[in-house]
Amino acid sequence: MLHRRMRTTALAGLAFAAVLGSTATGVTAAHASAPNNGPTAVVSLGDSYMAGEGGRRRGNIRLGGFNDDAKEASVSRGTFQAVYGSTWHFIDNGTDVGGCHRSDVPEINGIPGIDVALNLACSGALTNHVWNVLDGGSAFKGEQPQADQLKAVAQTKRVKAVVLSVGGNDMGFGPIIQACTQAFVNGTQCKDAQEAATVSKVWEVEQHVIKALHDIKTTMSGLGYVPSDYQLIVQSYPTPIADTDHDMDGDRWLLGCPIQPQDTDWVVRRLMPRLEGMVQHAAAAEGARFLNLREAFKGHELCAAGRGRSPMSGNPYDLNPQPPAAAQAEWVNQFPAWMGPLWQYNHEVNRLNESFHPNSFGQKALQKCLELMYGQAGDQACVNTPGAEGPEGTAGISLRPSATPSGPDIINEGAWMPKGFCKDSVNGYTHFCFEADGNLRLYAGPNRELVWGTELPANVGNELHMQSDGQLVIYGPGRWLPGPPDHNAKWASGNWGNPASFLQVGGRGAITIFNPAGFGTWSQGHLAVPPREGPPGS
Repeated sequence: MLHRRMRTTALAGLAFAAVLGSTATGVTAAHASAPNNGPTAVVSLGDSYMAGEGGRRRGNIRLGGFNDDAKEASVSRGTFQAVYGSTWHFIDNGTDVGGCHRSDVPEINGIPGIDVALNLACSGALTNHVWNVLDGGSAFKGEQPQADQLKAVAQTKRVKAVVLSVGGNDMGFGPIIQACTQAFVNGTQCKDAQEAATVSKVWEVEQHVIKALHDIKTTMSGLGYVPSDYQLIVQSYPTPIADTDHDMDGDRWLLGCPIQPQDTDWVVRRLMPRLEGMVQHAAAAEGARFLNLREAFKGHELCAAGRGRSPMSGNPYDLNPQPPAAAQAEWVNQFPAWMGPLWQYNHEVNRLNESFHPNSFGQKALQKCLELMYGQAGDQACVNTPGAEGPEGTAGISLRPSATPSGPDIINEGAWMPKGFCKDSVNGYTHFCFEADGNLRLYAGPNRELVWGTELPANVGNELHMQSDGQLVIYGPGRWLPGPPDHNAKWASGNWGNPASFLQVGGRGAITIFNPAGFGTWSQGHLAVPPREGPPGS
């Protein structure tokens, strides 16, 4: 299916995540002053991952035994009120739906040398809760749209950076996790239904994030700020859970990650890269800096193998449970699955809100990512190196440029290829051609054996396009056209909904389209043994 036309320019958190516990909320506009007067400030906007949802905990506990109350206390940093301050709850029509949950250890605290760190993000926020009110923005949990709150701050302070995390709730991350957890209980799987649901939302959510970034820029320029006055940073989401190649052994329910293995792999290999590519596109469209957090928790995801839990002794009856240190802990909160007496508030909204969110160790890692990002130029990826974490847990955090894949065997999104275009694998074994009759054909081996082709009716006017939605498409003369049939598409790979993808001509007789995390979403050909291997990944 051809989903949409190529645009060359192009979590969040659960729908289950405030200004810092020490910072007042409900900012009101004061007498405006020039943008270069007043104390310096950094401002965070968006959803639960930016607000600090889950920062009340340091690691997870071993469920079971007679001492879960002590184990629970060993990882807790305090009560909801102590960590989230006045933002710990919000009453909506008589129901406590959970507040903005602005923790005392949010990511925005990581930027040094700034007078004021203002956390305006809110757990559960959608993109329209960031848009300014004149552009359709909505109040949320008793607060004005975040762009309007930003305006009040930027009038009286010198804003040096605005950092945004948003889009995961628009994609439905919370309901997705709930659906996958319910599938686990039912002995079914969720990935097929959720794949279809999320693919259909990508384009719309991308446009909503673009609008949020545009409104931030408009707000700042309306106050006299120019782009060089401040950094506009938008970030993706860290991978929250370990896939089946890197997870713990044991009962997934009691481990607090009750998702079927195939569904876990779908979350890691499809959903999170989909969010990443969407945010990356939005950043490019609005000229914002992109901070890729995919591997920020590498080795410390929920249920990652080798991680410790309280009690560190491993004895479920330990009367003096010790929590794990940051370097040994998971950095994402477990799902409160066990139904024992000390989990009597199992369905209480705040406890559920915190699950699948960074705990205080994860928040400190994100602080380090943002600190490094603020001091660098360009788009960056923040990566943890397992084993190098150090006592504080952040010594292994570093940045690397977030660059477009490159190489003689790569076709990036946005490329238009004429008839006669060919690309070979690095080892010379595989040959991929868009031939004179307007067809794609794949050859392998020294004799160039044909292993796959589109075999459309010959049309010398065809053009080949690697689209921004992840598809490879053959168009008829005139390229994309607004009407039927199928906007002049003659053939499409069909793997739409995977932004920021690229195609690689592999060294074993196959071509593969990879999403930005490097997981294949479409492939053709075979895996014959070549006369010699190419480089890793070929």
